[in-house]
Amino acid sequence: GGFRKGDRVVALIGWKSISNGDVGIVVGPHPNPRGVADNAERVSVDFGEGKGRANMRATSQLEHALLVGGFRKGDRVVALIGWKSISKGDVGTVVGPHPNPGGVADHAQRVSVDFGEGKGRANMHATSQIEHALLFGGFRKGD
Repeated sequence: GGFRKGDRVVALIGWKSISNGDVGIVVGPHPNPRGVADNAERVSVDFGEGKGRANMRATSQLEHALLVGGFRKGDRVVALIGWKSISKGDVGTVVGPHPNPGGVADHAQRVSVDFGEGKGRANMHATSQIEHALLFGGFRKGD
């Protein structure tokens, strides 16, 4: 799963008041360590008013919510531009949405990307400054 507190997630199953496709926020680990056999695989998710919280299996019942440009947290991307310590062609990992909504006018079109040690993080424009990294066989995610 790779989920952290505060991550926006999407339910992949329906259960009680939760429907497949509902969006929620991870609030922490499963609150009852002895509650279920697969406790270590579960996180507590708040799906909002009327839906409430559910303890979901991170390995099969959730995925990261879609971000701008069709990216998800954890996606590997390639920089299409050079900026500060980042060079065109550098590969990084999407870590979430732009963290500072007041920072730039087009913040809603940006995702935060970690380019690794020595390069750091950058808030990249999702449709013009990054693309999905190549996968095995020359494919890109979504092909």
